[in-house]
Amino acid sequence: MGYILVLLVIGLFFWIFISSNRGQFTTQTKPLSFETVLYSEFGYIMALIAKLAKSDGHVSELEAELIENILDDLCDEFHDPKTARLHLKLIFAEEKEVQDNITFVATELYKIISDESYKLHKILEFLVNLAFIDGELHTKERAVILEIADAFYIDRASVESIFAQFDTFYGDYQEHHQAMDETQMYKLLGVDQACSDNELKKAYKRGVKSHHPDVVMGKGGTQEDIKVATQKLQEINEAYEAIKKRRGL
Repeated sequence: MGYILVLLVIGLFFWIFISSNRGQFTTQTKPLSFETVLYSEFGYIMALIAKLAKSDGHVSELEAELIENILDDLCDEFHDPKTARLHLKLIFAEEKEVQDNITFVATELYKIISDESYKLHKILEFLVNLAFIDGELHTKERAVILEIADAFYIDRASVESIFAQFDTFYGDYQEHHQAMDETQMYKLLGVDQACSDNELKKAYKRGVKSHHPDVVMGKGGTQEDIKVATQKLQEINEAYEAIKKRRGL
């Protein structure tokens, strides 16, 4: 059941995008203003992602890489992706530092898509997955998600069920994952042990991007391919963090 839920969450942005009124953005000819992006469905989603990612005090590298890839998807929904990216990154930078308006932002998003309850649930599932992606659910991340769920009018029992299923998925992963030795870690990242710190970081970013579920899905990957990619992403992150620790980075 946990695997099924993860697969559904991975398709969040795919379903959001194909079901949204794309023409609303792509047919515009006037300059894309910051306000247009800020008050759009995608601007509010980015704001909530920012608040959740920073709620535990920092944005982990894996979270940052995943968010960077999400940005690619969000930007493509506007007629001027380059400008949209600048605006969305500014929204992220500003909103991650503000934690006292979560209910307001979630409520504004709810007003836009209140008649699409399935989309509200997908967004919440995605946020839970993002919270778990670094291996654990922080108490502050949990609090943010519950606050968003209340604004979405999603009952507490449903939210707890989502928490439980992701906890089972990531718990099973940790339980069955075999610890890698140093040689395996470097091999997984595709670099030699003598590589520089900068080369190591670049290899990590390549690995995250190539195994990002959205990328796999975009290439026509099966559900099994997506599940494998999700697990690979965890292994890449684990290897990178272990090497950084050994190098004192």
